[in-house]
Amino acid sequence: MVCSWTTKAVIDYFNRNGSAVFGAAMKMSKAFDMVEWAELFTILIKKNVSFILLRLMLYVYENQNCAVMWAGANSTIFSK
Repeated sequence: MVCSWTTKAVIDYFNRNGSAVFGAAMKMSKAFDMVEWAELFTILIKKNVSFILLRLMLYVYENQNCAVMWAGANSTIFSK
C-alpha cells in the first residue's frame, strides 16, 4: 500500500507542476516465483543489512495484499 501511495504522490506532484508523467509496468511474477527467499535473506544478513530493514522486508513479503482499480472501481482485496 505504501508503494501505491508513494507512486500516486509523485505523479500528483509532477502533474501539479505541469510536467508529463510516463510509466511502464512489467509482469514480474515469474521472476519472483524463482527467488529463493531463504537464500536471499541469508545473503542480506551476511552483507550486514540492518535487521530492522530485514524484518520490514519479511513483514511486507509475508503480509502483502493487493487490489486492482479499473475505471474507478476496486476489485476485492487478494493476497499472494
